[in-house]
Amino acid sequence: MGKVLFTSGWNQLVESLLKVNGIDSFDIIIETQRDKKERRQGVVFGVLKWFLKRVSILKPTLKEIAIQNGLKHFYFDGKNYSELLLFLSQENAQLGIVYSMPFLIKTELINFFKGNLINIHPSLLPKYRGPEPWFWQYYFFERLGGVTFHYIDEGEDTGAILFQLRYEISVGMDSWHMQKLAIGELAHQGVMKIVRAFDRNETIEVKKQSKHQTFRARRILDNEHAILIDWINWQPDHVYHVLNGTWSWLNPIPMPKGVLFKAQRWKFLKYYDKKNIIDKDYQIVNSFFGIRKKLIFKNGVIVFRPRLKLTVLLSRFLK
Repeated sequence: MGKVLFTSGWNQLVESLLKVNGIDSFDIIIETQRDKKERRQGVVFGVLKWFLKRVSILKPTLKEIAIQNGLKHFYFDGKNYSELLLFLSQENAQLGIVYSMPFLIKTELINFFKGNLINIHPSLLPKYRGPEPWFWQYYFFERLGGVTFHYIDEGEDTGAILFQLRYEISVGMDSWHMQKLAIGELAHQGVMKIVRAFDRNETIEVKKQSKHQTFRARRILDNEHAILIDWINWQPDHVYHVLNGTWSWLNPIPMPKGVLFKAQRWKFLKYYDKKNIIDKDYQIVNSFFGIRKKLIFKNGVIVFRPRLKLTVLLSRFLK
């Protein structure tokens, strides 16, 4: 019976499934991306890509993973529904598990799986329905996170819940560690539980979600990055939590400059309480030869410095 994993690329779930041969529990990988971007080709790039994969800097594509593990692969961009449904029918697909789908699923695909299409949502639903639950959990300083496994219906993250797994969020836990815990560990456990139940024809009791409107975890616009943090009212632990948690993608303060630091990010080291009188939202002061800096705002100070990573430069070069 065809078991299908829908996911957008290399992520913590794929990595954890590969480590314990859990990827073999599936028969098909559906790669879900809006716009497929091919990596550069050529002899030099080919040799460099081979080397980076050998040292685990450059991750394999989903198509490469499927070939290596004897799985079928299909690229789905949200538009080629007819081709997808034909492919799934030919492969006798009966169970679909979705993680990281960049678009809402149409009724045709929901109906195809006849109640066996399941989504992995990285929050404790019904809280933070929508495409960006990671950020908004940081923003509202949530200290209890979770992963919800629910059936997909025609709403946005409103389907009946199979089960939820919970974890504690420490102050300043960055998104990589949060996703490793939530997806690499808990979601992996949940996926294997669902697959085993399906293979054994066992039933998992479900719980209907409330249909009441809740806060939608919408995507953040580029022009909002600089205005999201409440520099006046938030305490230092809250500011540090958001900055360090989202360091890899949020840009609330200007990014590092210079040849070495271009395309790099900030590393936030520590925070402490201190009442400051300043005439703007925040002020950046250089210390330790200009490399280490202090971010000063009304209720505290955060110490930070550039985060220089060779892998970032190489990965950007190869895209």
